[in-house]
Amino acid sequence: MLVNVGVHRGLFSESFFTKDPGGAKRCHANVTDLLLRHGRVTFDSCTSKNDFTKIVESQPVLPYWEKILNKSTVTEKIPGKDVPWWKITSTSDLASRNDDLAVLLVEFDAAQHIFSMKDTLSLEHYGVSVTRCDITGVPSPLDSLVGIGNYRYEYQELDQNTVRRDYIEPFLKESSRTVIMDKFVGHVLDHDDLQWFWRLLKDHRSNHGQRELEIITMIPKRNPPNEGDPIQLLRELHEALADNYLDGDSNLESITIRWLTKKRWGAEGKHDRHIRFDDRVIEISSGCEVLYAPQKTDVRFTYCVKDARHSAYTKITSEEKRASKAAFYNGCAVTRNGKIEVEITSARSEQKAKNGSTGVDSMN
Repeated sequence: MLVNVGVHRGLFSESFFTKDPGGAKRCHANVTDLLLRHGRVTFDSCTSKNDFTKIVESQPVLPYWEKILNKSTVTEKIPGKDVPWWKITSTSDLASRNDDLAVLLVEFDAAQHIFSMKDTLSLEHYGVSVTRCDITGVPSPLDSLVGIGNYRYEYQELDQNTVRRDYIEPFLKESSRTVIMDKFVGHVLDHDDLQWFWRLLKDHRSNHGQRELEIITMIPKRNPPNEGDPIQLLRELHEALADNYLDGDSNLESITIRWLTKKRWGAEGKHDRHIRFDDRVIEISSGCEVLYAPQKTDVRFTYCVKDARHSAYTKITSEEKRASKAAFYNGCAVTRNGKIEVEITSARSEQKAKNGSTGVDSMN
């Protein structure tokens, strides 16, 4: 659900803003909203990024573009090999590029004079969809991504490759923190068909350094029930995950697990089921089962991103905070001096110690 998108400088030209100032601003609001949700913006040098920023600042649209520029990445390349996507002046400029640019958004003048687009809104040149975005609606090459971001799969319609390709991998490279909130994932941490997901977190390098993993879940049932302190079971589960995926060559820096009792989850947390990659969230109606048994469930994926124009992300992160505060046990695994260390603590006991209270900690 993320593709490499370029925006032509014609969208910042005086002529574009003079013809329809209000329409130009609406266009930039729409384009940056789509980029924030579905686009990767990559520059081939810091100089190129600085030059593009100056173009953005030349028109009254910087508030729309600030988040896009802050989230953009720079991939240093050999100078002179590529024409920056925002400076393209001919189709041959597209032919010379060796990056993964998928979509180039343009306005009417560039569409006609550079790409000879007379009666069409989108035309492919050398594998790049050159698309007008100065019209109402979602540009056609991004329409399918918008659809994937709110889609229901029926029973036996979904497979693991689709989950991985469309809903997991696109976000890993762009994020450094992954949060999984699911009531039952604590019961299946060692499930054989879930190991691909942990391995992906371990092996997939981020553009933003090492990755932190946080899991918010419910304490699994013991067998037989009510037998002894669950802290040993939680330690064993946490250590097994850390031993397999927190070794020396891992891209994971830490694994934190917040364990809630059934009563505290019901009292203070909804049955939320989502995966958050920094400020991008995939809500999953059927929960973590879609990761290890996708064919056995019907599921709706709902995608949202941190943005003042949309409230869904704020509700999700608020729920994470409430559930984390309600955790009965907190576990943290890190690597220190080449050795994996796992610590499990009782959150309620810690709070009592801070408050100077005494008494037996209750699981209720």
